[in-house]
Amino acid sequence: MGTTNKDIIARLRHTEIFENLNRSSLRHISEVITIVTYHPGDIILEEGEKGDCLYIVTTGLLRVTRSTDRGKTRLGEIHKGGFFGEFTLFNSVERNATIEAVSSSELLRIARKDVVKLFEKNPRLEAHLRKVLEKREKAGGQPIPLSKSKKRESLESFFGDLDKVTLDKLTEEFEWVWLPNSQVLLREGKSGDALYIVLKGQLRVTTTKDDGSETFIGLISPGQLVGEMSLVSDKPHSATVEATSSVELLRLKRDDFDKLLSHHAAIMSRFSEIIQNRISQRVHFEQKITKKDRRPPLTPDICEQILRTDDLVLRNYRITDGYHRLSLDLAEVLGATDLNWPAFGAHASKSAGFTIRKEEFRTSSIFINIIKYSIWRIAPSSMIQLLDDTTEWVSDAISDGNLRIFGDMAPIIARFVEFMRTDSAQYRHNMLSFLGTLKPGPSEENGQDLLGQALLAWYDASQELSPQRTSELMLLGNARMGLHEQIRIQPDIEQALGAPLKNQVGDELSRSIDEWYTFLPTSLKRIIRKYTNKLELVVVKRLSKFIRRIITKRMMKLRLPDYEMTLSEDIPKLNETSIYPSNLKELKEPELIELFARYTDNSSNTIGSGAEDWGQLEDRMNFILHLFRAYQQNHSLYQIPLNEKELDLLHYS
Repeated sequence: MGTTNKDIIARLRHTEIFENLNRSSLRHISEVITIVTYHPGDIILEEGEKGDCLYIVTTGLLRVTRSTDRGKTRLGEIHKGGFFGEFTLFNSVERNATIEAVSSSELLRIARKDVVKLFEKNPRLEAHLRKVLEKREKAGGQPIPLSKSKKRESLESFFGDLDKVTLDKLTEEFEWVWLPNSQVLLREGKSGDALYIVLKGQLRVTTTKDDGSETFIGLISPGQLVGEMSLVSDKPHSATVEATSSVELLRLKRDDFDKLLSHHAAIMSRFSEIIQNRISQRVHFEQKITKKDRRPPLTPDICEQILRTDDLVLRNYRITDGYHRLSLDLAEVLGATDLNWPAFGAHASKSAGFTIRKEEFRTSSIFINIIKYSIWRIAPSSMIQLLDDTTEWVSDAISDGNLRIFGDMAPIIARFVEFMRTDSAQYRHNMLSFLGTLKPGPSEENGQDLLGQALLAWYDASQELSPQRTSELMLLGNARMGLHEQIRIQPDIEQALGAPLKNQVGDELSRSIDEWYTFLPTSLKRIIRKYTNKLELVVVKRLSKFIRRIITKRMMKLRLPDYEMTLSEDIPKLNETSIYPSNLKELKEPELIELFARYTDNSSNTIGSGAEDWGQLEDRMNFILHLFRAYQQNHSLYQIPLNEKELDLLHYS
């Protein structure tokens, strides 16, 4: 068609990803370009096929379509000067749309293999192109495929410590995959040909009932496996999995999986261990939620046995297990789509167990340094004793809080489950009569009014037909439970985070002042003591606040099944475009809106949700409300927090 090398360079210069390159770089690129032509109706790219070329339109008009359950959807047109396939310059990826020529068209085609050679000679060219594509990604386009080093880092994070050769082999076999919003990854009833590791975004899991209606199962978050059950069992997928927004994954195809299994036993030993653990966790949950292989429901009598446990460590294990069992009991009567407060409580109790067992403070150099540098006159010989006394104090305080909350809330929730299983539960006046059995009064005065309001929100959620309002009522119940819990536990948190150091610092400061004016006249001592007492209170208060902030920032963690969350950091987003589950993106329930307005500065996203001082009720509630809202449909929290060894200790009479 008479297009010269000069014409190609001119076209490249007017294409967004190449416009700022110097002439030398443009000339090198022009030398590896092929000119291709298409007639009306010609398919240039087919959805699902492997892509390894970038195309630039010099003349003509192209149409972009994508297949959906409702047929082909028209996504738009590509005109002269437009381009597509730019992300294949870095990774060979599957096309997510079909592109067809509407009119006679001429395109410039650049093969990935040729660009890779250019990258090797000119690394600045690769850096420039990545920078340009990053801007397109932020503007809502397809994300940039992972570089080899980033892919390696992701695999290392997933598999744990592996030697260099092993990681290199895994990096070679796994390939990066991107799914746009609403695209199906796995289809129920279809055979599986790969397993996936979720890197970014979230996937929605559903199954189809006999009547054709859809049942929501849960959400799959970053760090989890997808498709491994079908791959290992060689059975069709048991559910449909689709993207709730832009999702990035790493894929290992069946052939590559089998190859690794046959020729790299060391890799597959580690890989199989992870897969089996994940499978057993999932089977464990499915058995629990369907009443297969399940311990009896948690009753008030079992709660009483737990409360009478003298051994603090065993009691924490039993409380953790008790919350887990309550979460499954509630899921039966309220539905499993939205998590309930005990599902969160089980993992919070597990996290508390690390402190109760003194596994956190004894090994923390941060905590040791706080003592060392905050208490300026303590004798070195007393340092070890102080550390032992402090860890003992903190352990007791956290254990007391663990006991206080379980004793106050678990028996009532167990009674609520029993009530919900009766025919009486269908009448709201019976629910109000049930609430009449609770202790009246505010939480600050050991009353259970707020706890009753939480149960009422859950009850209303069970009667609600609207999925949107059901989720909001469940969140309202969880939020009220959380607020009641945090008010009741305030004394224990203050003791755990501040009291031991505050007492010691106060003692040392008083001793120092007393030594300073030992030889002064009695009358002058009284005057000095009057003012130093005020100074002591100010110093101790400020130092205690400082210590609480350091502990919150550096030591406070919530251990979830697939993620260890630092409480001082903002709640992570579900994915790049979504912060909360779809039913909770916009709150409409007035009482829920009021709670968020009272305790959070930002009710539209999780920015600023990280806690600065865990000793402050408002700070804790800001974090907790965002946590409940963001994770309310993360079904991994239904997993039991205890391991088999810990479960073996839970014998009841």
